[in-house]
Amino acid sequence: MWGSGSFELAQRLQNLVFPEGVTYDFQNNRYRTCKSNSVFSSIAGQARLLEQEISGFPVLSYEKSASVARMGVEPMTSGL
Repeated sequence: MWGSGSFELAQRLQNLVFPEGVTYDFQNNRYRTCKSNSVFSSIAGQARLLEQEISGFPVLSYEKSASVARMGVEPMTSGL
């Protein structure tokens, strides 16, 4: 749709995906976005997980990580 559509369609799609707009970083010669639409962010995240599962790479989930006790001056204890 982006490549074959009109300029107005491209603008509407851009505003839908990046509601806060797109800026250009002249110093690094790159386009930058502050925030993307949460629906598209969620879809992209799910697509990455599916790609990892298909490719056989382990899926890392930080939400299920166990707590770890901090180290300090005192002798180590369980801390939990």
